[in-house]
Amino acid sequence: MTDQLKSYLYALAAVLLWGTVPAISKLTLSSLDFYQFTTYSLFFASITLFSLLFFQGKLKLLQQYSTVDYWHMIRLGTVGVFATYMLYFGGIKFSSAADAAILNNTWQMFAILFAVVLIRERLTPKRITAILLGFIGAYVVMTKGSFLAIQTDYKLGYVLALGSGLAEGLFIIWGKKYHYETFSSMAVYCASSFILMLVATALLSTFAVPTTRDLLAVAYVGALGIGLPYVFLFRAMKLGDTGKITAIGYLSPVFALVFAALLLREPIAVSQMIGLSLIMIGIVVVMKRTAS
Repeated sequence: MTDQLKSYLYALAAVLLWGTVPAISKLTLSSLDFYQFTTYSLFFASITLFSLLFFQGKLKLLQQYSTVDYWHMIRLGTVGVFATYMLYFGGIKFSSAADAAILNNTWQMFAILFAVVLIRERLTPKRITAILLGFIGAYVVMTKGSFLAIQTDYKLGYVLALGSGLAEGLFIIWGKKYHYETFSSMAVYCASSFILMLVATALLSTFAVPTTRDLLAVAYVGALGIGLPYVFLFRAMKLGDTGKITAIGYLSPVFALVFAALLLREPIAVSQMIGLSLIMIGIVVVMKRTAS
């Protein structure tokens, strides 16, 4: 098996695992609130990543970081993990799993905006086109194609899902300033975010003892939906073409639609297909610009 084929398989495994997260989360968020769910999921994500660091002999990397490095990583983790996943799971709880996954995918559009504001990249016609396509696609999803009003029952969920995209977009651009080793920094992001979630849950919710079913679900989401996919994606990028691997990564919401239909019996609406297509076209526009 060639390295290129291995890279595709690793990337596909990551995307498939990410695609299962909305449906699995939705099943459990009926009995846990999104604060509890995020807290327990990040616990298992942290355990998974630190275990991988141990087995790879990379725990010593943690000793090489300075106090300033940890401060930067905690701030990055607050945005990229704590805020992103708390808002994402909130979006899933208060809207449909598929809608939340699609709206979260607007992170690319937010990343373009933050790149213009924070690192002074030019707002080119192609970037403007990508942003417009992405947000028009999001609007189609939120209005179910009526273009008149956002679906009332899901308004909070939509706001939270878009907020997760905003946080992820900020994380991507902000993170360009730093060049920490990927596995060790991701472990720190998750661990610090878990601690923050403990505080948030104590202040805004309560700690509930999960049932066996719920425990299995949060363990799955934390280990296989948050922790392991990053390992697969990093390995894929190391073995293959980064641009092609990144393109495969954008298929995650497509798989989320499929798994939501299979596991939750959520019908795949025409508005979802149109909205997701517009967002994906916007992403392709950005990728073509980057490649050129």
